[in-house]
Amino acid sequence: MTHADVTIFDKAEYKIYVIKDATTKPNASLFTSIDPQEKFIQTAANYAGSVNVFIIEFKNDNKRIMIDTGFGNAESNLLPELKKAGIPAESISDILITHIHPDHVGGLLEFPDAKVYIAKLEYDSWQKDSSRKSLSTYLPKTEKLILFEYNTEVICGLHAIKASGHTPGHTIFQIEDCYFVGDILHAAELQIEHPSFCARYDINPQEAANCRKNALRNFHGEWYGTHIPFPGKLQ
Repeated sequence: MTHADVTIFDKAEYKIYVIKDATTKPNASLFTSIDPQEKFIQTAANYAGSVNVFIIEFKNDNKRIMIDTGFGNAESNLLPELKKAGIPAESISDILITHIHPDHVGGLLEFPDAKVYIAKLEYDSWQKDSSRKSLSTYLPKTEKLILFEYNTEVICGLHAIKASGHTPGHTIFQIEDCYFVGDILHAAELQIEHPSFCARYDINPQEAANCRKNALRNFHGEWYGTHIPFPGKLQ
């Protein structure tokens, strides 16, 4: 099934739903290179982008795991698109969070019964970050919150990979040859060819650029990214 804001990628044992929560056009002024020798001049005023939400639906038992939740605001497309796709919100049993930013945790309140998984490093760093304090509104404070370590299987074959820089505990999730890369890329058409360019949102630009370069060298497979233009996939 494919329509304007939902696409499904069909695998042997699961399906990956991509839902476009919002369209973005990050301005070129948001990006600068950490490499003082880089002479690349940006030619685009804006770059194509999205806010994408991913659902992995396992064929053997219909278990549904969501990766990030979009904005969750009045303009969010997530719930209407879930309904069109025939996915009840209450059927999402588990939610994996790449990092704690508004466009990734804003929709959590729509899934109060789901277990929420966040890297312990990310959660600990968020608690110390006054600029993100208000996001506590969205995060569960009960047994629904599960903190995990890196290089482990989080749930159902999904492994956690540390990818710090954008935030201290930013996480990539991997299942087989599929990588859910979160905010490794904010402007794919710029940063794939010029990975030293970082977005203003990156807390540690040097780490973010190094992480992106490492991923481009070593993560061979399908990339699914929050801000990769819909349908959110690179191959």
